[in-house]
This record gives sequence, C-alpha cells and structure tokens, in this order.
Amino acid sequence: MYDVGVPATLFEDLLPFLIPKMTTVVWNGDQLVLSKGTVKPCKIRLQDQIWICFRWLRHHAAERYIASDHECHQTTVHRNNLRVLYLLFALFRKKKVVSLPNREDRQLIYNVQFQGQEVAVLVDGHHQTIPRPSIDKQTRKRYWSGKEKDYTLLLLIFIGPTGLVYFVSSSYPGSCTDKQLWDFLENTEWIYLLDVVEAIMADRGFVGIDRDHQAIIPLKGKLSFTGHVFNSAVSSMRSKVENVLGEIQQWAICRDVFQMEHRHHSIVWEVCSGLQNLKRRGWVL
Repeated sequence: MYDVGVPATLFEDLLPFLIPKMTTVVWNGDQLVLSKGTVKPCKIRLQDQIWICFRWLRHHAAERYIASDHECHQTTVHRNNLRVLYLLFALFRKKKVVSLPNREDRQLIYNVQFQGQEVAVLVDGHHQTIPRPSIDKQTRKRYWSGKEKDYTLLLLIFIGPTGLVYFVSSSYPGSCTDKQLWDFLENTEWIYLLDVVEAIMADRGFVGIDRDHQAIIPLKGKLSFTGHVFNSAVSSMRSKVENVLGEIQQWAICRDVFQMEHRHHSIVWEVCSGLQNLKRRGWVL
C-alpha cells in the first residue's frame, strides 16, 4: 500500500463531495463536462480513482505503471486523474481552502509585526523545470529561464506569516521575471483586499512594488551595519516561504520535471497548496 500523503479521515470526508460529481462529469480531453447520460462505468472503483490521483500527486508515478497495477488502459488513468484533480480544485475553491482570511482574523491570528509594520503576506516566485520545448526556437526562448539555466514555468505564491498559502497565481513562461508577474497581477481584486497598513514582504526581485503597496524589501547597494541587520531580519522572516515551498514539494508532481500540459500547472500547485493548508489545520476540511 502506498503512502499518498492524505490521512484516512480526510479521505473519508472527501468521498461525499467527490463521488456524486464523478458520476455526472467526465473529462473530454480538454475540460470537465456534464455527461449527457450515465457515465460509462470504469473497472476501477470510484474510491480507488481518488486514491490513484493522490498517489499520482504524491509520488508522480508514471500513468503507465498505475495502469499496469490496475489492469486498465493508460488513457483511462490519465482522464480519471484530471477529473479528480479538477474536482478537488473546484471543491477547494468552494471551501476557500486557499484564500486570504478576513481582516479580523488576519489582525488577531495571522499577521505579525516587523519593525513597527504589520506584515500580512509573503510573496515569492517559483520556477519548475519542464521538458525542452520542441516547437521552434522562439518558443524555446520564451521558456528559458536565465536564472535557473533551464526551461521552466514560473508562478507566484502568496503565503501568510503562519505558513498558510493564500493565493497561487497563473503560470507563465520561465523567461518572465517575478516583477513582471506581479505587474500582471497588480490589478487583480485579490491584492486590494489588503488594508493600507498591511505590508507585503518580498525579495529583491520585486523592487518597485512599494510604489503602490505597503511593502518590505531588502535594501540594495553598499549598506551600513543597520542595513545589514535589517536585511538579515527580512531574510530570517522570509525563510518561512522557502519552508512552505519545500512542504508543497513533498508532493512530487510539484518537485519533478512537469510533464503535463502547461495549462494544468497552476491547478496542480493550487490543489497541492490546499492539501498543505489542510495539513496545517489538522486535516479539517
């Protein structure tokens, strides 16, 4: 039996939400759609299809090996994995598993003080390696990350000071910078849910965001002793982001080379971030 990273209690709690949907929707190769009739029965039980999806997320097991274990076709496993993935994504959105807490909760529980400023969010960009694009040279150039020296997808992840993931951005080609992604997101409603006094903590890749938002960013250039102390304090606090990213990457699909279609990338990351949030909350849905 494989460890799929989810306790039996949460697995049992998910079944009443997922199984009714799994009997009415199918993956048509592009998106989830309502079935026109009864969903064609699969030789794999519905509970096992959910378990297989968690195994796939946790260990990034090759679908052909999973298909061999369950004596079914690889396409069946692929469609079932995507169906369960998107149902989990919809459920986590409905239950607000990955979301910004309300202002009162942020002030009483989540926010922390940093040198007289109230820190509400820590933000960082994360690159994940992808296979070398084989389309054309221009496309390969778009996905090449000069920072990582590889072909990557980049997304922004917003984390609270307590380690809960608040928001996962859409994915963009690796040639983009953290600040460019921020500019894409700058006009989204999510960012303006923060109060004026709530600060966003980021690294030097986000220099300039403090023009429109309260922000704490490490100092640059030749620094005095006080400046080094400030940067050290920022770095110490921002280590929480790296710790949370490491926890999310316990789900191997977020750590290994991303082999799926790029449009699924941010969905996978939001689902795995939601599972990590549930773990911090004692696996209570």
